[in-house]
Amino acid sequence: MSRSGLAAVALALLASAGATAQSTRFVAFGDSVTEGVGDETGQGGYPARLEALLNGEGTPATVENEGLAGETTAEGLTRMSAISGSAADTFLLMEGTNDISAQISPETIAANLDAMALKAGKQGFGRVVLATVVPRLPGVPAPSTIRETEYLGWYVRQTSYDLGTPLADPFEAFSQRPGNLADIYSDSFHPNGEGYDLLAETIADVVQERDRVGPVPAFLIPVDGADDVEPDVQLQIVIFDLGSGIDRSATTMLLDGDPVSASVNGDGQRLRLRYRPMKPLNGRVRLGVRSRDLATPPNEIDRTVADFVVLGSEFLTGDIDQSGRVDGADLVRLALAFGSHRGQTRFDAAADLDDDNQVDGTDLALLAANFGASL
Repeated sequence: MSRSGLAAVALALLASAGATAQSTRFVAFGDSVTEGVGDETGQGGYPARLEALLNGEGTPATVENEGLAGETTAEGLTRMSAISGSAADTFLLMEGTNDISAQISPETIAANLDAMALKAGKQGFGRVVLATVVPRLPGVPAPSTIRETEYLGWYVRQTSYDLGTPLADPFEAFSQRPGNLADIYSDSFHPNGEGYDLLAETIADVVQERDRVGPVPAFLIPVDGADDVEPDVQLQIVIFDLGSGIDRSATTMLLDGDPVSASVNGDGQRLRLRYRPMKPLNGRVRLGVRSRDLATPPNEIDRTVADFVVLGSEFLTGDIDQSGRVDGADLVRLALAFGSHRGQTRFDAAADLDDDNQVDGTDLALLAANFGASL
């Protein structure tokens, strides 16, 4: 081969090597959790970890951290105007927890996220990945925001389904993690280093098209903790699986642990289960779901999703937790409030069985009289 021919081959090999080594660009956009607040390791949250994971798996990648602490989705919609992409780039969007703190509704937050995802496409990004926000821990200044954060996840999943975008589900991954959730948090809002490891792994799975999250329940009727549910309520569970899809034949609604003949409508990524009981409900009721996805091996769920009390139900005196029986759990709850009176932090109105604004020996005697009884 001539010298010029060898040179041409060498240039071709260099060009091929360069093309092989070309990195995929990811832009991680969000608030303080994307920025990495609470990461005691100094790595700056999940973006740097995601980059390391992808490169370690043989997927050359650069992940830019565009997190900004304190930002709401409306502010993010404006800020992202300065960020552009190409058809090979991916926009990772996880935002909304500051909106929850500002008492902005999950529906409004989801509408902003929808607008942001569409805007990312208009600004050149070839792919958008939506993500639910991580759950909050008990002890936040406004406890209701814990539940609102869960509801936001419902709407983010619906938005991702409507747009046809991939979904990363940190809320589900964190909530279903075995052990004490507080172990992977630096405070009630932000993960610590171990939590950011889990967050990066959750997003990497979606980027690499691995499915390790089972079907996720949402849009429950009634919601968990409701205490005024009509006896003839039509029960509902919506299930999402935007990865491998839902195994419809293995999906069942449960009522107090027993399967019921619920109607099932939808497609492989979103199913709606509905059921109206044959006779009026009474007392405390547990609504559950059993399902699995089409991954190999399948990811399965079998859980209670809502524990609620039917309007007008009567319970035994001493059944403090309204479980339908007077047992040790009620005794423990009364003991924790024993000696307290209304206005004190320890006071538990449900344990004040004689309604005299204090938890004392009389309440204990009332509970003891029914101890072991059930409806």
